[in-house]
Amino acid sequence: MTNGGRAVFGPIDPWALLPTAALVSVAVVLFVNGVVLGGLIPAVLAVLIVAFDSWANRSERATQRRSR
Repeated sequence: MTNGGRAVFGPIDPWALLPTAALVSVAVVLFVNGVVLGGLIPAVLAVLIVAFDSWANRSERATQRRSR
């Protein structure tokens, strides 16, 4: 996906996966114990972390870099 020649999302930083894994683990434990609403909060936070990190790591197209 592109937005004016710039990718909307880029690669995910491996360091962002550490807090994401912890939040997903907490969400799974809460879901298993029947606390669905409490499990949704860390699950949504995990998705937001990955989405923001991917958005922050987007880059310009290589062809545009050469023309500068």
